Amino acid sequence: MAHIQPFKALRPQPDLAQKVASKPYDVLNSEEAKEEAKGNALSFLHVTKSEIDLPSSIDIHSDQVYNKASENLQQFISDGTLFTEEKPCSCNSSFPMEHCLPKKSPAIIFTS
Repeated sequence: MAHIQPFKALRPQPDLAQKVASKPYDVLNSEEAKEEAKGNALSFLHVTKSEIDLPSSIDIHSDQVYNKASENLQQFISDGTLFTEEKPCSCNSSFPMEHCLPKKSPAIIFTS
């Protein structure tokens, strides 16, 4: 049987959520992701498709890409774009996410 454990989510600041929000990594190729994130340094695509911040000749499965993703994520955390929730929470169909989030809070949750 699966054990579901609450965790402290990593989330964007409410006033930045729209800028951070992005399409899932697997629905865009690198060129589409680069275009989608153009002019938006806060797009989470800089983490999930970090090759957009590297030369286009890069192998998207190289260590450079994963290192850049880590660097970008750490930057989002250190500059306050993303923060860790104060209390652990888990959400599922029988316990909707609205019970975990403050009212009027963006429903975007990242785990690290």
